[in-house]
Amino acid sequence: MYTTDVLVVGSEASGAQAAIAAAEAGAHVTVVTKGKVNMSGATLTASADINVDSKTAKELGLPGDSGDSEDQFFTDTVIGGKYLNNQKLVESIVGKIPAVLKGLIDDGLKAESLIHTPGHEYPRGVIVNGLKLTRKLAQKMRKHDRITLLEQIMVLEILKKDGKACGIYGYDLANGMFITIRAKAVVLATGGGMAAFPIRTAPDELTGDGYMMAWRAGAELIDMEMPQFMPGVLINPPAWRGNQFIYEISFGSKHGLEGWLLNKSGIRFMKDWDPERMEKSTRDKLSIAIMNEVVEGRGTPDGGVYYSTAHLPKNLIRRFADWYPFVTSDWTYEKLNFNDLMEELLRDNAVEIGVGCHFFMGGIRINVDGETSVPGLYGAGEATGGFNGANRISGNALTETLVQGGVSGTAAAAYAKKHELLEIEEAQLDALHEKQQAYLKPQEGINPYELRQELAKLSWNNIGVVRTTENLQNVIKELRTIREEKLPQLVTKDKTLHYNRELLECMQLENVVSLLEAIALSALERKESRGAHYLKDIPESREDQLKNIIVQNINGEMKIKDVPLVVTSIQPN
Repeated sequence: MYTTDVLVVGSEASGAQAAIAAAEAGAHVTVVTKGKVNMSGATLTASADINVDSKTAKELGLPGDSGDSEDQFFTDTVIGGKYLNNQKLVESIVGKIPAVLKGLIDDGLKAESLIHTPGHEYPRGVIVNGLKLTRKLAQKMRKHDRITLLEQIMVLEILKKDGKACGIYGYDLANGMFITIRAKAVVLATGGGMAAFPIRTAPDELTGDGYMMAWRAGAELIDMEMPQFMPGVLINPPAWRGNQFIYEISFGSKHGLEGWLLNKSGIRFMKDWDPERMEKSTRDKLSIAIMNEVVEGRGTPDGGVYYSTAHLPKNLIRRFADWYPFVTSDWTYEKLNFNDLMEELLRDNAVEIGVGCHFFMGGIRINVDGETSVPGLYGAGEATGGFNGANRISGNALTETLVQGGVSGTAAAAYAKKHELLEIEEAQLDALHEKQQAYLKPQEGINPYELRQELAKLSWNNIGVVRTTENLQNVIKELRTIREEKLPQLVTKDKTLHYNRELLECMQLENVVSLLEAIALSALERKESRGAHYLKDIPESREDQLKNIIVQNINGEMKIKDVPLVVTSIQPN
């Protein structure tokens, strides 16, 4: 059994920042990650724009605008979040990101350029190399003598004693064993739950584990009805599915290509949703508009719409890649080459694009120090909710994770200094071990991969971009039936423990089912359309719905309650 002062679950941007901050505060830190350090999580897929007020960007030597301010950045984030943001969290992150970014640059991270993205009054997106960022954070962890890294471990449960977090129980894939780690404080930096949906921009391992472990431990979840969907992702071929190339070159920046979105009749449908900004609208509106065309039968055969640049001069398109920061001159993006796709567009043919699950605005409910409602349990980054409200404006993902990681790590270290290691109850461990062994014993049962496909279809058709009250009610019933009848019948053909991917999938599916139920229950409670939540029955926002929706654990059952918004300066409008 391992022991440590602070245990961090997750190793990328928020997890790394939490570990480094806790270690620098004097704590001994253990980091556990589901995959490999610097090779897992969503940070690697980020376009690596870190938002900071434009005045600070100018002070860093970038072409910023001294007319900007932290107050204006705060305002844009709250308005972009449709007023559901926890304004204390927004103030904290907007106020702390300049020092965090300056620290990274002082450590050798290069600020490459500054971009102006939708939702921001001023250019604030400081472009850095995402791979270099994750490598730098990983190197810093590896060099620190107070940090221990443990890879390829799926954390299954937060352990508690006397109502306090006291460690974790997990599955070590590489060594084929179940492990227990005692800790004075635990930080969840586990990212989102995008893998609950069939089309996504994130890696497969992001199955919402942190959300559901926190919920089972007694922490509250907030605004789970708000997964964000990325418009303009590629659908075909399968190897490209979920790739953001079209979004990045066209919709993601005010300086991107002025491509058009068309339905199967060639109609430019964004005029009905945002006649002023059209395709330069925010991600929530673009995603809703795209999927509404699909739902109403005006989409492509594979569930998307068409993207065209036929109206643009061909020489302009060819020169675009020479100066645009997200692609190389030969149209390579995220190590994939899209020259053939661009040639198709240059032949005046439209290409098929759709939407993919991209980010979770909701998550574990925390305060400005990263504390949850469970003593000793902290959260950071995309695993948490509150900062982004109903819609995350571009670039605020890394901004949030980099700041919150450091804040939660510092707070966890302070907590650990004041508390002793707690003994873990053997009965709790025995029950957890018996639960995992049950997947290995039966000879017949339900294949976990088949159930995963069933859940993907359920999520996309009922809890995706376009929702209806009837669909939400029906899917809640189906998910409860799956939880009660199908999850207990999951079985693996492989009965070994060493690198048993089937066993891992069984473990993940409990989290996926619970995550989808939390989303559906929260979406049913929000009787309006706001930000990323689009309820076709009620397509407008309503003043009486200006509230946060909380998912509680009451005797093992999900219960919903409403709480007032946390407002400091901007009254919801």
